[in-house]
Amino acid sequence: MIAVQAMHWMEPVSTLAEIARILRPGGVFASFEADWPPVAGLVRTNGRHTQDSLNAWPRAEHLANMVASNYFAWCREVFFHQTEAGGADRFIALLQSQGGYQSIGSDIFEREVRAAYADSTVDHRITFSWRARLGVKP
Repeated sequence: MIAVQAMHWMEPVSTLAEIARILRPGGVFASFEADWPPVAGLVRTNGRHTQDSLNAWPRAEHLANMVASNYFAWCREVFFHQTEAGGADRFIALLQSQGGYQSIGSDIFEREVRAAYADSTVDHRITFSWRARLGVKP
């Protein structure tokens, strides 16, 4: 069973119980989530420009929740990333495609990103990171 970009929206105790109920012995549960926002040279949004009005469970606790559930004989987290060409326009467009960033006025955010890229002498790459949390049912 796979959950992609979803576990932070689901209450963990009942969700993991249901996952364990439908997995057969030896079945694998995999939860994939992007670390957000991406890192781009000197520019990192650090959540300052988002609204935190939605109820979500901390992504950093997903693996601990899986282990604590005792539904899995084996649990691990795997981290991987890739770096791509970027720039201010790409970074701004990427973040504007996300709901939390759409809900704010983008003028201040765009000015800060463009200023950081203009002053920067570093490579303008964007690093995307993902985490896979894996659990195997006994």
